[in-house]
Amino acid sequence: MAKRTVLIIFTISFPLLLAFSFPASNEKLSSNTDMLSSASIVTVLQDYPNDFGDAPESYGTADHVIISLQYLGASAPDGEPGSQFSPEADGDDLHGSDDEDGVAFPAMAQGATVVIAVSIFAPFGGYLNVWIDWNGDGDFDDKGERVASDVRRTTGNYDLKVDIPDYAIASRPTFARFRFGPKISTPTGTASSGEVEDYMIKIDCVFPEAPVIGQVTQPSCESATGSVVLGGLPSSGTWTLTRFPDGETISGSGITYTVTGIEPGSYQYTVTNEGGCTSGLSAEITINNPPLIPPAPVVEAIAQPTCAVATGAVSLTGLPGEGTWTVLSYPGAIPYEGSGVNLIINGLEAGTYFFTVTLTGGCTSDPSAEAVINQQPPVPAPPVAGTITDPSCSSPGGSVELLGLPATGSWIVTRYPGEVTTPGTGTSTVITGLAPGTYTFNVTNAEGCTSDLSEIIIINTGQEIPPAPVPESVTQPSCNISTGSVLLTGLPSTGSWTLTRMPDGLTYSGTGTTTVITGMAEGTYTFTVTNADGCISLPSSLITIYSQPVTPAPPVPGNITQPTCDLPTGSVVISGLPDQDSWTLTRFPGSIAITSTGTSILIYGLYTGAYNFTVTNSSGCTSAVSADVIINPQPGPVPTLIIHNPAPVCSPGVANLTSPSVTSGSTPGIILTYWTDIQATIPMTTPSAAPEGTYYIRGTIAGGCSAVGPVTVTGLQSPVADAGSDQELIYMFTATLGAAPPDEYSTGMWSVESGSGEFDDPDNPVTRVKNLSRGENVLLWSVSNGACPPAVDDVTITVRDLVIPSLITPDMDDKNDYFKLVGIEELGNVELSVFDRRGVMVFQNPSYDNLWHGTDYNGVPLPDDIYFYIIKSETGLSLSGYLYIRR
Repeated sequence: MAKRTVLIIFTISFPLLLAFSFPASNEKLSSNTDMLSSASIVTVLQDYPNDFGDAPESYGTADHVIISLQYLGASAPDGEPGSQFSPEADGDDLHGSDDEDGVAFPAMAQGATVVIAVSIFAPFGGYLNVWIDWNGDGDFDDKGERVASDVRRTTGNYDLKVDIPDYAIASRPTFARFRFGPKISTPTGTASSGEVEDYMIKIDCVFPEAPVIGQVTQPSCESATGSVVLGGLPSSGTWTLTRFPDGETISGSGITYTVTGIEPGSYQYTVTNEGGCTSGLSAEITINNPPLIPPAPVVEAIAQPTCAVATGAVSLTGLPGEGTWTVLSYPGAIPYEGSGVNLIINGLEAGTYFFTVTLTGGCTSDPSAEAVINQQPPVPAPPVAGTITDPSCSSPGGSVELLGLPATGSWIVTRYPGEVTTPGTGTSTVITGLAPGTYTFNVTNAEGCTSDLSEIIIINTGQEIPPAPVPESVTQPSCNISTGSVLLTGLPSTGSWTLTRMPDGLTYSGTGTTTVITGMAEGTYTFTVTNADGCISLPSSLITIYSQPVTPAPPVPGNITQPTCDLPTGSVVISGLPDQDSWTLTRFPGSIAITSTGTSILIYGLYTGAYNFTVTNSSGCTSAVSADVIINPQPGPVPTLIIHNPAPVCSPGVANLTSPSVTSGSTPGIILTYWTDIQATIPMTTPSAAPEGTYYIRGTIAGGCSAVGPVTVTGLQSPVADAGSDQELIYMFTATLGAAPPDEYSTGMWSVESGSGEFDDPDNPVTRVKNLSRGENVLLWSVSNGACPPAVDDVTITVRDLVIPSLITPDMDDKNDYFKLVGIEELGNVELSVFDRRGVMVFQNPSYDNLWHGTDYNGVPLPDDIYFYIIKSETGLSLSGYLYIRR
């Protein structure tokens, strides 16, 4: 900003008006201004009349009206249009002139007392107010942050003594605001005169001592984690403890703190005070693994009291597998000592129990699940015999009434001998069907307890009731016999007897223990027998006589297919077969059998001859013989037809299918016909001029046998050649070609039309060409499919020389400032070496990047002169020449 002149007018007691002028930037009034009785200070003429602070925006706006005789430092302030908020409090410094020169800070550290040097220009005096954001929270509002309040000062240096708090922020810079002018009460707002200067300051850490390890409490049976008492923490402000190696943090205050919930492992701690300073690592503490707490015992099985044993037992598992332990049974805390994973506790009275296990000198588990021992079940009294009834004709079995059975719940009475059981309820029951003999009984109640045996009960012999007849074997109706029969055994051995057949009531008389009943029509029957005493047996088991099986009708020969030229055997459809179940068809001669289902079947593979068939159904009945089936001899042999597809034609061309080459190798004398379908039903009208497509040729010989085969005419489209894009190379004589690949029916080849070139693989569309000439090289890519005229396309590869400047003018005016090699990017890595006229190398870059502008190794500009250069590239290029530097 241009220097301006300040006009100051003094009014004194002399009848004379004196006017003095001073340069606004660096002139000072004489210190003898106290002789003046009064003064009027003229405001400096500036573009903007106010000086603004430049701390970050959170500190608020502070500004002073600029006057000529009241400011900080040696430089009068310049005006700004508004606040100069900036991250480093340098917004005012960078606007206009750098006028913030009134304060010099010494080294500042937490807890120290320092003297801040303040330079003031104020011939008529003013008031200094200072704020420092000790805690770095972005404002000057906290207690103790106003460090100077309306300190009256005139021109000169002032040592401002400041006590830096222990908690002052040291982890990052903070800010200070110096305001000089009239009396003010806040760090923000507008003042009527003077200057505001904001500064970013850094307060050095005073590192706290490392935390002191106190009492360490290890994990116990009740707590799986440990704790440690840390001492020696900062006595003022808040702090943050950081644990290593996991980085967990805890904030607090006070000189000691107990850290709890520490998992097993080794740890160290640092403490960071309120100002952000962090101590060194504490001594290491180790938290051990917690003692083993065994799992709760598992109630694996409960043995309840039985009819014979009054107490129960509990089988425990899941006990500690190592060492000894003590299991406590509750209620009563009865101990059981032992080892191993299992324990059986016997002699438990009825009640509810649970269990814990304690390791020797260790921890106790949680309680197990409850185990309930029931009351012992009651044992019933033996049954008591009541009324006894012997067998008779009307009642073939004896019976006994049993009394004194359990009054509640169900029970089971068991008869001996035989151990026949009878379930029931109530205090009595009648056991029936007793054969003559001696019996005893016991009863088992619902709880599973069994009584002693009853007294002996005797069933006497009464009238003999014959046993039920026994069907020994049943003969069913057959294909030839319409009725069945049954052999009955177990008939009375003495006297005569009478058999009665049910349900028709037909009777048969006789003697002896067996008889055969014949002529039994289809149906279900039972038999009883009456002995000579007139006693009737129980019915026999059911006897079922099935219906007579059906004899099937003879098989019916249907459509007969005779042998053909291709197949030496014939076939016949046989129908009229049984429509239910499976059957067996037998072919004669040979008695060849086939088993299947359904009313018809195709019999194939029949050679020349006469055949008959019978069918046997699932009942085993066989039909009469079928009518004859005659199979004729096979006609003459099938000819050999060999077809060769004609050579492809250029679409839309045609091929001659009648050419002998198409069917060469076929049976001699074969007659050929041409068709458009495989069934040879649609004739082809122009076989000698067949367009693209698939057709069929039939070859027939004497006797009528023929063969049919396909023939395909392939039409190829004219080939297309695409040699790829033209290329420009700079001082390179090898390139990679990229023609479009030919289709599956075509082949391609590279050749040179003009210029030069050698191809690695001239048949490959993508290949390398080398030994190109400078200038244009025209290469041809030809594609041919053998049917159509070949297609040709060309590609031009132009090889240009490398452009090297002979003059550079490195005055950095964007014209010829750099030694630029046009085309350097095509050379790979390039090494540039530069020598002066004495032959001394003055510059070298092994990976040149076109940015050399006439300097030596140290970046010092080289004098105007002629220099010699050598250029080497990884492609093998080596060039040299002279270069003139002119500035």
